Amino acid sequence: MPVPVELVVRNEADVLAGVFKVSVEYSSGSLSPGQAFTVPFIADESEDVDPGDGLYAFTTHDLEPGEEITFTGVVLIPNEEQGRTVTVTAIADSCSGEEFTEATCRVAEFNEDNNRSESIDIDVPNFVD
Repeated sequence: MPVPVELVVRNEADVLAGVFKVSVEYSSGSLSPGQAFTVPFIADESEDVDPGDGLYAFTTHDLEPGEEITFTGVVLIPNEEQGRTVTVTAIADSCSGEEFTEATCRVAEFNEDNNRSESIDIDVPNFVD
């Protein structure tokens, strides 16, 4: 099920942030506690956003300190989640899909949790054929 999203990423550091990717993950009552899965994020292409492969979108340039980039597009919630509430979180500078990289990925920071959005709950409707 496609769900429209708008993600705003801001470089809150005092140094340049190199090109990075953004991913979206979801969790729900159908999954084990603490378990989350990456879902496809189909980003709209723009001067600032490369939609990538349909799973991860990328910035097209470095972000200056204080600079923001807005990603728009849709996330695809699995059909088996119909009728359930899912929790969705966006992750910038994401390690998602990179099983053999360090947990910090591209940027070592004093707070590795500052690249996650606040989570939002989405009630996934049942489809009618």
